[in-house]
Amino acid sequence: MNQRLIAGVLIIVAGWCTAASAQPFTLETSAECDPELGRVSLGIDAQGATGSSTAGGRSFYDPVDDEPDQELVSTIFDSHPFVCVERANGAVDGVWFDSGRNNIDADARLVDDAVESNFSTLGLEINANFRLNCTRLEQCYTFTNVSQEVVQTVAVTHYIDGDLFFAGGFGNDFGATGLGSPRTLWEFDEGDNPDEPTTFVGMYGLNNADQFLNSWEIGRFSEQMNRIEDVDGGCQVLRNDINNGGNNSDQDGDLITDNGYDVTLAIRWDLGPLEPGQTSEELCYAVQWGVGLPCSDEDLDEICLPDDNCPTVPNPDQRDDDGDNVGDACDNCPKFPNPEQADQDNDGKGDACDRVYCTPDGGPEVCDGIDNDCDGLIDQRADGTPVVVPGRCATGLSGQCGIGRWECVGGTTRCVPDVTPAEEVCDLEDNDCDGRIDERVRNICGTCGGLPAETCNGVDDDCDGLPDEGDLCGADQGCREGACLPFCDGDGQCPEGTDTFCADGVCVPWCLVTPCAAGLRCTDRGCEDACQGVSCGAGEVCFDGACGPNSCEHTGCPDGQRCTADGCAADPCDGVDCGGDSFCRDGDCVFTCAEVSCPAASACIDGLCREIGCGPVGCLEDGQVCVDNLCVEDPCVGVECGPGQVCARGECVNDPCSSVTCPRFQRCERIAGTAQCVADWPVLPPSDGMGGEPGAGGAPGAGGEPGAGGAPGMGGAPGMGGAPGAGGTGGGSGGALDMGVGNDAAALPPKSSSSDDCTVAFDGGRSTGGAWLFGLLVLGLGLRRRR
Repeated sequence: MNQRLIAGVLIIVAGWCTAASAQPFTLETSAECDPELGRVSLGIDAQGATGSSTAGGRSFYDPVDDEPDQELVSTIFDSHPFVCVERANGAVDGVWFDSGRNNIDADARLVDDAVESNFSTLGLEINANFRLNCTRLEQCYTFTNVSQEVVQTVAVTHYIDGDLFFAGGFGNDFGATGLGSPRTLWEFDEGDNPDEPTTFVGMYGLNNADQFLNSWEIGRFSEQMNRIEDVDGGCQVLRNDINNGGNNSDQDGDLITDNGYDVTLAIRWDLGPLEPGQTSEELCYAVQWGVGLPCSDEDLDEICLPDDNCPTVPNPDQRDDDGDNVGDACDNCPKFPNPEQADQDNDGKGDACDRVYCTPDGGPEVCDGIDNDCDGLIDQRADGTPVVVPGRCATGLSGQCGIGRWECVGGTTRCVPDVTPAEEVCDLEDNDCDGRIDERVRNICGTCGGLPAETCNGVDDDCDGLPDEGDLCGADQGCREGACLPFCDGDGQCPEGTDTFCADGVCVPWCLVTPCAAGLRCTDRGCEDACQGVSCGAGEVCFDGACGPNSCEHTGCPDGQRCTADGCAADPCDGVDCGGDSFCRDGDCVFTCAEVSCPAASACIDGLCREIGCGPVGCLEDGQVCVDNLCVEDPCVGVECGPGQVCARGECVNDPCSSVTCPRFQRCERIAGTAQCVADWPVLPPSDGMGGEPGAGGAPGAGGEPGAGGAPGMGGAPGMGGAPGAGGTGGGSGGALDMGVGNDAAALPPKSSSSDDCTVAFDGGRSTGGAWLFGLLVLGLGLRRRR
């Protein structure tokens, strides 16, 4: 066994141990992908490292129809970025993004089959996102300068040492690159026969990443890796060539290694400069597995350089009508020989067939990149007006970029958006117009800006893993199980005249242990009729101390039922748990639309964008709606509906949102006659004090004022008010204890129970939990009851 193999075995074992301690994430090709692509299964750590010698663990690939079928085979030894930082003061430092090498802690989680991660190093805060798109691993990074120094350059050099192992050993692989953009590098397994497809792993930039391209290189293990991490003379610039230990390995110039060796790949992208506090643009690139010809075949049409007469445009038939060795698919004059592809006016039409000299023939100027009327103005009339009549149009982009105007751009009529895509910020808008709202910019709580303030409600509001920590109830009360309760006195006694006992330092009403009968509510004086002595007007009834209409909108419904326009009815969603990205409607779980942004004349329904009529741009005039594919004045203007109803097409119908409970930080909205849950997370300032000042408590039974994100606070009878709504104002601590106030489930859902975490929730004085109180009673832990 040679030294490289021994070292490899040791590194792999070390990598396994590191991966186990770092808890890498497993990503696999989904069943929806084209089976002809094959199947990838890989481990990746929170910093983006994968491969058998990294903390991420092995990366496997199973191509289709390989003979013999070896199923999943290990393909990568090392794949991870090296990040080098050059500061304006001349300081240079670098680190491999591999938790097995740097021991940097990261906050990472798997969300919708993608790894989202945050970690800090080199004076930078890094936000990363990794997703396996069929057989393409997409890696994205943004960098925020959290130091006090100007960062001149953040150099990201992704390095791959692929050991494909499908045929032969890792010492006989071949490498190749292409001519076009984005710069792409491949490593092939056993590329001895360029006429037969073979397995490969490749790397290239995404989302116009070549704007950040500094340099690239195909090299050899481990010379290239050692050179990249040497920052004594600054961040290493790659050679922009194909070499074997520094020696040219592409003597014939076909952009593929002349012979096989232990090939490695590297591409460097540069971001910056970054002022203190500034965040870089997002850098995204891909690592891809596949099967293809072992050559430079950038357009994947199975014609290799130098034989491909259109290297960057697929043309498997190699058609060349004018015989100038430039294929018709990429020839700017396919009927006239022009091997140099000269184009003096850069209009996309070669000089060999362009009307460089012309005589006006009376024809109109049109949008084609040519001076049709020979007046010296291209795609403009003689008076300077555009040749395309500006009109409203649908761009096909999502959100704020969905509507535009027709313009002539580069000789082509295009719909140019009124609002151009911008960097995504956390504001409940799709700023980059990619169909997703606030992706990768929300905090760990799923809100914008600073974290919500912790309140006494049994919920971990600030998402630090500890619910109800801190002094939340004032000097004379303590927070226990989501409720503010008065402290016992120094002797462990509760006030005379109250029906309470001392437990865990606070006075707990006995009616929390033995729930009150229907119509009564629990107070520190015992079960009381809140409506005693309350006189209501005609047509009103008293419920929980307040007068209101004799309907379930006021009186509520029993457990397992919901309030409808016709009264209480069985709730088909009772007991149905749909998770965080779905909600229950009529007994079925459907996807929410919280993160979905749609193009013009369409809307999100059950998580997908669907056309809603009046295309292509929808109804743009104020006060108009789409009815039967026509934009008309809103027939619901001036129509008033009763409780539990809304207006649709001028008529009152049952409100579909009345029986829907959306996930936290989402609200129900009626879209195309259906109830949909949409984004409603609060946008909080980045400083302390999130959630606003505590309110003074609401009217009996009523919810608190909604916060900026729409989540209502907990109201209640004067006394113990509710917790503040996220981003807004809720009830504060009152005077006399009144257990008739419970948590608002829509704003603050109860935690899931476990053997170590019990939750007491109150609903109109009825206890829905209380294992901790029952346990104290059974054990007899010093409970004292006042009479």
